[in-house]
Amino acid sequence: MACAYKKDLGFRDGTFHVIMVVTDVSAHLAGDGRDLGIYVPNNHDDKLDGWPEGTGEDYPTKAGVKQVLLENDINPLFGIVKLNVIDFWKDLVKNDWENFGTVVEFTGDDVVSAILDGTKEVLSRAILAIIKDDIKLIQTITPNDGLNERNGIQLNVTRNTTIQFSLGLYADINNEDLYGINSTVSLRYVGFSSAVTLYITTAFQCMSCDPSNSSRFVDICGICGGDESNCTGCDGVLFSGAIKDRCDVCGGTGDSCLGCNGIPNSRVTFDMCGLCNGTNDTCKGCDGVPNSGLNINSCGVCGGPVNCDTTLVPVIIALSAFAGIAAAALIISLLLGLCVKVRMAHIEEMMIEEETALQENPLYEQAKQKYINPAYVGDKPNE
Repeated sequence: MACAYKKDLGFRDGTFHVIMVVTDVSAHLAGDGRDLGIYVPNNHDDKLDGWPEGTGEDYPTKAGVKQVLLENDINPLFGIVKLNVIDFWKDLVKNDWENFGTVVEFTGDDVVSAILDGTKEVLSRAILAIIKDDIKLIQTITPNDGLNERNGIQLNVTRNTTIQFSLGLYADINNEDLYGINSTVSLRYVGFSSAVTLYITTAFQCMSCDPSNSSRFVDICGICGGDESNCTGCDGVLFSGAIKDRCDVCGGTGDSCLGCNGIPNSRVTFDMCGLCNGTNDTCKGCDGVPNSGLNINSCGVCGGPVNCDTTLVPVIIALSAFAGIAAAALIISLLLGLCVKVRMAHIEEMMIEEETALQENPLYEQAKQKYINPAYVGDKPNE
C-alpha cells in the first residue's frame, strides 16, 4: 500500500527513498488466505480487491512484494521489536530477497536510534537491481559481494564513491527463438528514481563446426561449411523456396517447354494443319499451299469457280475422239490402198511376162488345139 500511495508520502525529487516497517510479528504469506476461504491469487497491483478491502484476493507472494518495491524505487527497512520473529525477517531479506532490504533490532524505547542505524546501513550499500529483462539476458552483475549474481550489490559504500557495475549477458545459442531478437533491459540503483535502459540485439558468435578446420562454420542454412546456397532460392532470396522447373525456368510451372506430344523439351510442334509433328500435307490446297483452301472444280480447274458449265465437255471430248478416229482410219486406208495398188501392179506385170513367154513356146499352138476340140470338158486357159 505504501507503494500505491508513494506520491502521497512526500518524497522529494532526487532523494533516496526508504520505507521503514516496524513490527513485532511475522508476515502472512501467499496461501494463508485459504484459511479464510480466499483462493484468488494476489495480482500485486495497487488495489485491495473485495469487500471489505483485501478480502477478494490472497496475500501477496514474497517475490511479488520485492518486485513492486524495486519498480517503485523503494528500499525497505524492517525494524523488529520482538527477537522471536527477527529470524523470519532476516531470512526473508537474505535468502528470499537476496539481500534486498535491511533488518534492525530495537526495543520500543529506542525507535529513533533504530531508524538512524537502519538508514545508515541502507545508505552503505549500493544495489543495482534488474527491473525489466523479459528474456533473461542478464546472468550476472558484479560486484555482488557473493550475494545473488543477478543483482549487483556493493557493501560499505561511502559518500562520493564511484561504483562501476559490469553486466554479464548470455543467450542460449541452442534457442533459435532468440536469434536476432531486440530486447530491452532496465536496471535501477535502488533508492533513486533514475534508471538505466539497455537496448540489446542478440547475436551469436559462430564457432567452428569442424574440429579439423577452425575456419568452417555453420551457415544460415544450418550446413557446416555451407555458403547459404542450400537454402537460397533460384531467385537469390534466402528461404524463398523458389526452384527451377523442368523447363529450367525459375519458379515456372513446367509447361513452357512441353512439346505438343506432352514431353518436355521434345521440340515437337503442331504443323500448319494443326497436326502434332505433322508435315503440312493434310491441309494443302490444289496449289500446294497449306490452308489455301483451293480445290479443283468440276471443270478440272484448280481454284476455279465451283459452278462451271460442263455441258460442252462431253461433246468436245466426243468430237475430239471422233476426229481422231476418222483421221487415223483415213491414213490407214490410204496406206492400205497404196500397198494393194503397188502389189497388184507387180502381179500384173509378172503375168504379162509369163503370158508372153508362153505364147512364144512352139508347143503352145499344139496344146491350144485340145481346148478347141468340142469334146473337151476340162478347164480352159485364159486367152
